[in-house]
Parts: sequence; structure tokens; C-alpha cells
Amino acid sequence: MTESPHLSQETEETVDLTEYLNVLKKYRGLILLVMILVAAATTLFTLRMRPVYEAAATIVIDNEKTPLPFGNDMGGYGSYISQEVMFKTHKQLLTSRPVIEKVIQDLRLDQVQEDLEIGSIRALLSRYKKNLMLLFREERIPTPEETRLALIKTVLDKITVTEIRDTRLLRIGVRDYDPEAAARMANALAQAYITFNLANRLEYSQNTMAWMTEQLYDVQKKLEDAEAEFLAYKQKTRLFSVEGRQGMITNKMNEFNDAYLQTRNQRLELEAKLGELRRIGGTSNRRNIVHIRSLIENAVIDNLYNQLIEAEVAYSRAAKIYKGKHPKLTQIQTQIDNTRAKLNGEIQKELQSMKAQQAVLAAREEVIQKTIGDFESEAMETNKKELEYTMLERSVETQQQMHDILLAKLKETNISSNVDVSNIRITESAVAVNSPVKPQKARNILLGVIVGLMAGIGLAFLREYLDQSLRTEEDVQRYLGLPVLSIVPLAGKK
Repeated sequence: MTESPHLSQETEETVDLTEYLNVLKKYRGLILLVMILVAAATTLFTLRMRPVYEAAATIVIDNEKTPLPFGNDMGGYGSYISQEVMFKTHKQLLTSRPVIEKVIQDLRLDQVQEDLEIGSIRALLSRYKKNLMLLFREERIPTPEETRLALIKTVLDKITVTEIRDTRLLRIGVRDYDPEAAARMANALAQAYITFNLANRLEYSQNTMAWMTEQLYDVQKKLEDAEAEFLAYKQKTRLFSVEGRQGMITNKMNEFNDAYLQTRNQRLELEAKLGELRRIGGTSNRRNIVHIRSLIENAVIDNLYNQLIEAEVAYSRAAKIYKGKHPKLTQIQTQIDNTRAKLNGEIQKELQSMKAQQAVLAAREEVIQKTIGDFESEAMETNKKELEYTMLERSVETQQQMHDILLAKLKETNISSNVDVSNIRITESAVAVNSPVKPQKARNILLGVIVGLMAGIGLAFLREYLDQSLRTEEDVQRYLGLPVLSIVPLAGKK
């Protein structure tokens, strides 16, 4: 018989659910047996497992204030990201080699002879691996470093560090066959990490102090150089204060401007009087003398003018009494001529004096104008020097500010380094818990039953798949494609 005509039909037909139920019913004994065996093996293995206990310590991590010369305070989302990074960093540092070595040293785990590995399966696999390595190559004594690395790995396998959500807390869990040992290791790990953190902070503070001391020395040297250069410039230019120098020059210029205006006004007034006197001419006319008296303030001229008026009045009276060349008239006329001559002389003296005063005022005006020009030049020169002066002054101020900042930060860092306080604290110490976390007997037995049931079902369907016998008319028609001519019944035994 050939099966090729029917193979393609096999893949296209759907299997009835009843057939699955028939398979399960047919092999129910096998399924039950496998389930019982697997469950029994799981129960036996679970009961033979060494109980594993867990102890946990809780630490809180406060915000750390870093003594830096310049700070960078981030808020909002940036602060949240920074906190996430900080917790991840602490979680990694908790299981770092220096911390684990500190725990091993404190608990003297390198002197413990018993097996520190937890988990029966892991210990079994490790033993088998060691035996296989002995079969294929010679036994080699591990070096002390290899032994220490293996011990560190074993201790790390016991430790789990988890973050408590929405808090600043970290949970340090340790699993071990001995609940007391698990509690001791959890507490030792928390304390070792606090010591490690303090040592790092102290080293960081010392490095920061060394750096800031070096920077302070450099800044102090630069400050001294800037001050010396600034002082040399002020001595060279004799400019000790730009504001004071500019104020002094401004005040002087204002004073000389006022003096210049006053001198110029006096000169112009004097020139106007001289011009008017030149226009008037001689002093023979009484009207001219009156005008001259209004221009010249002189007591002698006023006195002579009064004497001249009195003499002329006396001559007018005598002329009414005496006639001709009377001695009395001659005497009065001689007095008038003498008085007029003296008056004319005094006026000429006053004119010469006014001309001399005009020359003095003109010379004074020129000197004042030249002095104002010198002050203006000095002011311009001071403005030119002001740029370099300001640059040197700003350099001194900048170096002084940097010096003050570094000095204050150095003192702050020194105080912080002397305060032996960590931002990490143990909020809850680990205690020994006598109820094991492994094995979970009920869960393991339940999983054994489920796995055994699935394995039995799988084995039943495997046997059914491997069974090639034809049992019904439908099987003959389905797989052979031939009609059934007759059926031979199964005869019972007599």
C-alpha cells in the first residue's frame, strides 16, 4: 500500500476536539503517573533544599552639599533626573569592590571554611563544573587574587539592592542559609558603605582644598602683580584718582571761565569808556567835563571840577563889580586857569591809567585763556589715561573678588571637611528572620503538579502520534482511502 495520495489530505483536515479528549482519556493512566512522579520528585527536592533566609537593612540618602567654588542648582525636571542618576550611582557603589572587600574584612568571610554559595541548584552546578574541569585538565591551585575575586562574586550573589519608589530610601537585602549571618552581612554592608562614602567625601574635600589652595596662591600672586602694576602706573602718570582729577580740572576750568568772562567784561567796558573819551576830545567845554566825570570816577577830578565851578561863579560876580583888567578879576582868572590845568592833568593821568589797566586786562585775559586751554589739554590727556587706568583698576578688583571668593570657599570647605557627617544614614537595621524565603514549598509543589500534568499530556500526545495502527473504519477510509468490506469482531475468551 502507498500513503502518498493521502498525505496532502492529512494536513488539510482539522482535528476534532473529541479526538483530543479521547487521547486524554486513553492515556489518563500515563498522564496521572507522570504528574505524580514529577510532583513527588519536586516535593522531595523541595524538602531536601536548605532553607534560605533573608535580612534587609534600609538606608536613607539625603541631598549632598558639595563644597564647590561655583554651584549649579537645578530644579524641576533636571533635579528629578539628577536624583535618579544619584540613586543609580549609589546602587552601583553599594556593590562595588572596595565596599564588598570592607564587608569581607569586617566579617572575616575569607576565614570561613563553609560553602558561602546559596541555592542548591547553583551549588550543584558549581560542583559539577568543578568536577568536569578536573576530568579534562589537571587541578590547579588558584592564586590568592582569584580566590578573593571568587569570594567577592559569591558575596555579591547574596546581595540585592533595590530602590523604594518615591522615597530617598534604599533597601539592602542579603540571603544566606543562616539568618543571623544574613542580618550581620546586611548591617555590615550598610555600615561599610557609609564608611566608604565618608572616606570618599574626605578625599574629595582634601583634593578640593588642595586645588583651591593652589588657585588661591595663583590668584593672590596675580592680585599682587596687578596692584603693583596699578601703583606704578599711578606714580608714573601722577594720576591717583581719575574721578578726583577730572573733578579738580572741571572746578578749575569753571573758576577760570568765570575769571575770563569777568576780565573780558571789564576790558570791554574800559575800552568803551576810552573810546568815548577819545570822541569827546578836550576839557575846555564844561559839558565835556560833565560827561568825562560820568565816565571817570575820581575824587580829585570831582574836587577840581567843584573848585573850577566856584571860581567861575566868583569871576562872574566880580565882573559885575570890577571892570577891565582889575587885579581882582586877574587873580580869579589866574585861579580858574590853574584849576582847569590841574583838572586837565588829572584827566590825562586817569586816561593813562585806564590805558594801562586796559593793557593789564588784555594780558590777563590772554593768560586766563591760555590757562583754560592748558586745562582742556590736561582733561583730554586724562581721558586718554582713563582707559588704561580703568583696565588696571578693573583687573585689581577682579583679582580681589576672586581672592575673596576662593578664600571664603576654602574656609567653608575646611569646616565641611572637619565635620565628619555623612549624608547617608541607616534608618532600619537588619534583624534575623527565622522564616525562610526559599524554598517556597507550596509554590514549588503546585508548580510540580502543573509541570507534571503538562509533561504527562505532552507524553500522551507523543505516544499517540507515534502509534501508526488503524483502529476504526474511519481510520481506514481516512488514511488508506479504501472501503471497508467487513469487520472482524474481537472474540472474548471462554
